[in-house]
Amino acid sequence: MYNKEFSQKPIWQFSIGEFETRLKKTVSTLIELAVKKAFEERASEIADTSSDTLDLKKASELTGLSSSTIYSKVSRFQMPSLTRGRPLLFSKKELMTWLASGRPKNYLNTLTKKL
Repeated sequence: MYNKEFSQKPIWQFSIGEFETRLKKTVSTLIELAVKKAFEERASEIADTSSDTLDLKKASELTGLSSSTIYSKVSRFQMPSLTRGRPLLFSKKELMTWLASGRPKNYLNTLTKKL
């Protein structure tokens, strides 16, 4: 990662130019690693949610609620959803948890209580 001359010299013996060069290399390496890690995490999140994501029709079949009821509950924060408006998307895991918990009246309040 570093030049051989940098690794053999203690930091206090660097000239300002050498220190600046080493600092730039270190910072750019850290930025590259952070960006790479962020892209990998985002890619894994997308891959995880794609198999778990339900559209309105599938959510309606899963919950037994009509489309208009689902829109109404999502707009009043009574039902968990990944998106608001159209198209509505849902996480199957969240819907199953919501159904198992007895359909709390205000889902937003249950989320804030967890935090």
